[in-house]
Amino acid sequence: MSHQTLGNEHGRHPQVELGESGFLTPPHRRDSEPIPMRQFDYGRTSYDSAAFNEDRPTLKDRPRDTRSKLSASMIWRMWWLEILCIIFCAAIIFGIVVLLQNFKGKPVSSWPLPVSINTALAIISAVFKASLLPPLTEGLSQLKWIWFMRKDTVLSNFEAFDQASRDMTGCLLFLKRWPFFKEKFTMKFLALIGAVTILASVATEVFTQSTVQYESCQWFIVDAPASIPKAHTFDPVIDTLRSGTKTTDMDTKLAIYKGLINPPQNSSASMAGHINCLTGNCTFVQDNDRGSFATLGICHSCRDITDQCKMDVEPGKTGTLFYSLESGAVTKVFQSARSMVQLLHMVAVDTPLPTYIDDYPMFTVETIVINPRNCTEAEKSSPRCQVGRGTLWEPAASSCSLYPCVKNYNANVVNGTYTERQVLARNLKNTLAPANSSVPNYWITTDEAFRNGAWTACGETSERTDVNTQEVFASNKTSCLMSDYGSCQDAETLWYPPDCVWTFPRWQIAPAVADNLKEKIGNHTLLDYKRNVAYEGEPYMQRLYRSGGTHMENVMEFMGGISDSLTERIRTKGPDSPELQTVPGKTFRTDTCISVRFEWLAYLGGLLFLEIVFLVFVIYVGKREGFSMDWKSSSLAAFFYPIDRDSPEEELLRKESLEKTAKEISVCLSERDGAWKFHKME
Repeated sequence: MSHQTLGNEHGRHPQVELGESGFLTPPHRRDSEPIPMRQFDYGRTSYDSAAFNEDRPTLKDRPRDTRSKLSASMIWRMWWLEILCIIFCAAIIFGIVVLLQNFKGKPVSSWPLPVSINTALAIISAVFKASLLPPLTEGLSQLKWIWFMRKDTVLSNFEAFDQASRDMTGCLLFLKRWPFFKEKFTMKFLALIGAVTILASVATEVFTQSTVQYESCQWFIVDAPASIPKAHTFDPVIDTLRSGTKTTDMDTKLAIYKGLINPPQNSSASMAGHINCLTGNCTFVQDNDRGSFATLGICHSCRDITDQCKMDVEPGKTGTLFYSLESGAVTKVFQSARSMVQLLHMVAVDTPLPTYIDDYPMFTVETIVINPRNCTEAEKSSPRCQVGRGTLWEPAASSCSLYPCVKNYNANVVNGTYTERQVLARNLKNTLAPANSSVPNYWITTDEAFRNGAWTACGETSERTDVNTQEVFASNKTSCLMSDYGSCQDAETLWYPPDCVWTFPRWQIAPAVADNLKEKIGNHTLLDYKRNVAYEGEPYMQRLYRSGGTHMENVMEFMGGISDSLTERIRTKGPDSPELQTVPGKTFRTDTCISVRFEWLAYLGGLLFLEIVFLVFVIYVGKREGFSMDWKSSSLAAFFYPIDRDSPEEELLRKESLEKTAKEISVCLSERDGAWKFHKME
């Protein structure tokens, strides 16, 4: 067969002419004249399509019943490697899900491999992409042969398909040319799916690693339980002085002094040093209605009694202004050379025995205080302003009480800071002790107790049992009078578990605590000689006055310091049995944990789905068109099919046949007679 060598005035353009050598002569081509060619500038050539297609036999021209039919076994032989790649990709996605689910929510330190989890995912993602690409590239290459089998098309499309199956740049160039392909939309769309999926596979590492994020988490430590002190009863050592005054042990006295001189900021601050929490991060059951636990403590209440103040004025140059309460609390303003002012007076009030057994305070103190302001023009002529020399002293009075009570708290420890918040408080009743009905007692029962990490019903009984060992008066028997002990002799009693009964002995302990309080704040006065510069009196009274003693919130804060300090004493050194002394909790450490967002894996699943759709349709189109060759990405088919050989043509329908034949032939690319050709070497 002859060939043509074309050139122009700029030089000779090398041309590879297929089928020139002896072993590349197609058996189906007729002996004819060379293919007519047209010259263009810059040495470019194009084939005359009409001449090239004249009498050209193609698979498409064959009747359907004469085309090769692909059976399932043939499809498996042609595509087994690609099918296994798809199965392997699905297994990788499943493996990633199992792996991440196993470490979801766990600390990063639990990861066993020397490389990080992100590095491991990057490696797995690289393997996934490597397994994802073969079905796409081979399918796109196979589609190339089917494309040219279906109809005549420009030879440059062959190069476009070939480049698209090799790298990402080729896919981009393929997509650039894709709109200009002259083919049915279904074929064009199928080619588009393959190219786009190859390009999209670039982002597999990004989406895979995005599934793992890191966040702060709590990791519980089983062998390091946490605990908070609590109490069900209070029983300090009591002594009676020669004067008949009762006094408590030193710990209780120190608690009172601390509450007056250096009160805790709140109950959390008072208990912070007594919490057992190894890591500084512990949690306890949270219940907005009942709290994490209940404990015996001291509650306080205050009310404004300013309207009960009585004013007396002694007019004159040396007059005196008095404000007083019925309890004996009094303030004075003296008109003298030293201008002495009795700013604040605190008086302990003996509470009379109540008619009924509830709401009987352990200790009550009344406070009266005066604060100055300048007199207005209309007030300057009044006796109060004359005594005060232009200053009007206005009174404020309050009455505050302390009660034994049961307090419910929600509590936790975060980063070494203990916090408890009171959610409920109930004062103990003041009645007789069932074991000895002639002895008064503070007590109360609750319907639930905190056991084994949950609130449990107490379950009272009318008879003593192994569990219910504490006897109390029935809650509906409230008619006993403290002045008539005998009226309670026949009152109904019930039996409760020990953790449902809260007691505070009133017969000796409550009076002893009250006497200690009276000793410190029972009848003390704060004096002012130089108007807000030097005060004479107890330090706690100076602190109260300087903080704004005329406001009820400041008085409440003052009493709160005393009650919190006494509650700390009760909770930390009570006589209860060990199981009633603490509230159990869970210790955890703050760690960096693995957070998983499985939705990012949908990207990998989407790529795999597109690949399956693409490959299935490539196989379907090949079967429909009767294209039984599995040349795919092989470039040998351009040389060997068809070929004039003694062996049957069917032997070269398989890719392995092409490769086997190619191993038996040596060729050389060389220029002969002004043209570049492949020549068979003997």
